Formats: sequence, C-alpha cells, structure tokens
Amino acid sequence: MNIKKAMEEMSEEIAKLTGVSAITMSGSRANGANHLSTDMDIAIYYDKTKGFNVEDVNNLVSSLDDNQSAECTSLNEWGALMNGGANLTIHGVHTAIIFRDIHKVVDGITANLQGEKNEDRNAKPSYVYLDVLYLGELAICEILYDPYQYIYQLKQKITHYPEQLHQALIEYYTFEASYSFMIISHRIDTDDDCFVASHVLRTIRCMNQLLFTINRACCIHKYNAVQSIDVYSTRPDNYGEKVNDILQSLVTTRKSRAKGMQALHDLLSSTEELAAV
Repeated sequence: MNIKKAMEEMSEEIAKLTGVSAITMSGSRANGANHLSTDMDIAIYYDKTKGFNVEDVNNLVSSLDDNQSAECTSLNEWGALMNGGANLTIHGVHTAIIFRDIHKVVDGITANLQGEKNEDRNAKPSYVYLDVLYLGELAICEILYDPYQYIYQLKQKITHYPEQLHQALIEYYTFEASYSFMIISHRIDTDDDCFVASHVLRTIRCMNQLLFTINRACCIHKYNAVQSIDVYSTRPDNYGEKVNDILQSLVTTRKSRAKGMQALHDLLSSTEELAAV
C-alpha cells in the first residue's frame, strides 16, 4: 500500500481535466487522525462554466481503479450540497472522491463568515448536510492542486472560527438536540424500540455537533466523533463513556432504558450548560 503514490497519481491525472479548479486531500488523513486502513479522501473543486464534465472524471476513475469497475455519480446525485463522487481502489488504497462546486463553496464560506448557513438532505444521520462542512473541509485540507489559489485564499479567511457562525450553530444544535430528546422523553415506555433508538442517536449526534461548535471545531468526518470530543478541554466529564452507556441501555431491559434516558437528559443538560457559557 503506497498512499503517497496513489495520491500523487490521482491528483496529477485529475488536474489535467477541463474545468478542475483545485484538488485537495481532506478527511482524517488530512488532519492526522488516520491509521493504515483509513480511506484516502480527494475533493475535486470544479467549475462548470469552465467546461467541467463529470464523464471525464468517470473515464479516469474507471481507468485508475484497481478493478477497472468504479463509476462516478452524476453531479448533485447525493444532494445539492453533498453533491456526488466515486469510490475506488488505487494501488490497494480505498479512495473516496467527492465533487465540490467551487462557486457553492465560495458562496457557502461567505455566508458562514456572516453567521449564516444553508442545509440540504443527507443520506446519513442526522439527516441534514450543512454548508458549514465546506468550511471544516477547507480548514484541515491539504492542497494538492490550486493554480488559481482559490483554496489558499479561502483558507486565509477561516484561520479563526467565525464568531457569528459560532453563535448561530450553538443555537441551532442546542435546539436540535433538545427537540429530539423532548420527542422521546414522554415515550420511554413505548414498544417501538426503533423510534426510541433513532431519536436517542439523533440527540447524541446533535450533542456531538454542539460540542464541536463549543470548541470552535467542525466535525467533518463520520467516524470517531465521540473519541475526538474526548480530547477537548470543554466537554462533560467522561463524555464518551457516558454515551456508550446510554447506547448500551437501549438493548437491555425496559428499566435499563429508563435509566439510560435519565443519563441522556443529564448529559444533554451538562452540554447545554457549556454552550451557555
């Protein structure tokens, strides 16, 4: 497995395509939270007005894939903000390509700096994708190709977490977490285990995002969010351990579930107190 070789080969080939404005490596490999089996995440910032054609990427992806079978999605197939991409293996390295419309990214960052956010559906919990994640991706990314310095200039604007955005997200995730918990707080004894579990998970996911925001960080990856929070100085004591205990309570007795819901209430209250400081 040669990560550097795979990254260099892919970025060099993508850079030759028409309409490609920039290429970055994002995800856990960019912020140092990776291990040997971690996927390589490559973001293609494109400009349709400059002739970008997703079919060009599709042809390239299929030729670079070890199995010669990978295919790209169409643009925006995963949603207007999440966009689309492809999954392939190159030199044994699992690689995810994501498409990023450079104009949407610039507009999103500009709005974020003013405390505004846009959202779209997301295929994963908690079922919404905020353009704030563009900011997070840019903050940690490694620039592989940036001839017009679009990415460099955007990174210069976000060296400090925007204060207006910080307050807006505190309010947003405080509401989302408390509302999700409220829905299940009076239905602890329901026989609909799926209903309870889904809202417990959503409450925790929103608490995670709230704690990232409190610490002026962006949660840009779907793995190890709780473990990441546990290294922050501002968090409820033993946060990760308490989250795991709450999740365990869902799969045992009804009495255990009630105890878990009380623990979730207490953990949410502690998180909200930190947000109010």
